[in-house]
Amino acid sequence: MTASGFGFGIRGSRASYGGPIVRSNDHASRPLEWNRAGAVRSGPVHPSSAGMAIETPDFRRVLGHWPTGVAVVTARGAEGLPNGLTANAITSVSLDPPLVLVCVNVGADTHAAIEASGTFAINVLPAEAEALARRFADDGRLDKFRGVAWRAEISGAPVLDHALAWIDCSVLGAYPGGDHTIFVGRVLGGDGRSGEPLLFYRGGYGRVTR
Repeated sequence: MTASGFGFGIRGSRASYGGPIVRSNDHASRPLEWNRAGAVRSGPVHPSSAGMAIETPDFRRVLGHWPTGVAVVTARGAEGLPNGLTANAITSVSLDPPLVLVCVNVGADTHAAIEASGTFAINVLPAEAEALARRFADDGRLDKFRGVAWRAEISGAPVLDHALAWIDCSVLGAYPGGDHTIFVGRVLGGDGRSGEPLLFYRGGYGRVTR
């Protein structure tokens, strides 16, 4: 597989819905300590290193071992223009009521569009849509939607015609997650079709083999 079009690989961390995020500063606990090779060793952390975290390159490399699907998260901005980005930090939260979450970089245009509209759509990409994933992963590209067929369903957020599955959402809550915002969405509707999903693993795209 070729190199990833993702800026980070895993776009944010998972979190459960249920209230604001609370971070503990209790250094009396025994957190895991990472070395530069990415290995984990348990045990007490000395006060001098208690506030340190894994370095970004190591963090990206370790999380790259978690295989995921690939989706394009879309929303319409204040002027109604479509915005979208490639993401894989997506998960279901609740069946009743139906809730999902997406993690979006705070500096992304799509982040501002979700805030402005209060809605978003998750477009799960099929295996043959690697080029589409790379297009929407390019933060500097201004014509992401040029030649890309889409429609509005319930919320007005763009639903890509080429999507393997789509989930249309209204924003129920937004929670800080470092350099990302965790948007929890109430699912308004969705659908899927037959086909194989596009996958992302260790910096590259792939597909299911049977």
